[in-house]
Amino acid sequence: MSDSQQKNPKEAYAALASLQKQAQQLKNELHEFEYRVNPNPIAVEALENVLKAVEDSIATLEKELSMEANEEEKI
Repeated sequence: MSDSQQKNPKEAYAALASLQKQAQQLKNELHEFEYRVNPNPIAVEALENVLKAVEDSIATLEKELSMEANEEEKI
C-alpha cells in the first residue's frame, strides 16, 4: 500500500475525532440554552442545524471507515 493510500484513513479518523468533539460542544451549548429564561429561538435553531450537519458528516465518515475496514479484512 502506498503512502498516499495509508494517509487517507488517518485523515478520516482525525476528521472524525474533530467532528465528534464539535458535536459534543454543540450539544453542550444547546444544553445551556435549556436553562435560559427566554432563549433566542433563532440561535437555538441555528445550533441544532449545525449539530445535524455535523452528525450527518460523522455518520458518513463512520460508514466510509467501516467499509474500508471490511475491505481490508477481505485481503
